[in-house]
Amino acid sequence: MGGDVQLLRRLRVAGETRGNAGADRSRSWTFSGDAYGLSPRQVSLRARVSQFDGSTVRSRLSSGSLGFAPFGQAHVEISGGVRRTLVQPAVTEDVDRWQSADVDLPLGRRWYVNGGWERDYGGLGGETRQLQAGLDWRF
Repeated sequence: MGGDVQLLRRLRVAGETRGNAGADRSRSWTFSGDAYGLSPRQVSLRARVSQFDGSTVRSRLSSGSLGFAPFGQAHVEISGGVRRTLVQPAVTEDVDRWQSADVDLPLGRRWYVNGGWERDYGGLGGETRQLQAGLDWRF
């Protein structure tokens, strides 16, 4: 069950909850909010919190982002978050974190450049870093 509400043309809040009453009883919920088009630079803010509670696992994810248009149709977005997971009966908590930055840049009417960087670290997975770039031609 869930829903979302648009407020003042530039704000949106949403929520959702789910559950399972079977042998592996569980429930989850998510709450998110967006604010967009906040200035001539098209600033946007996003936040999300989700939680899952199962018979042997509890996990919570929190994330946020800031986006803006530095000029023209270009767009930059910076984001980050954390996921905490507890597997029972153990009492240790696994904590994963990430940050990322993405850039979209149109070059004229037919060319488009995009790129991104992401860093994931913590938890059992160690650390990874990714860098990607692309060049597209629209026809």
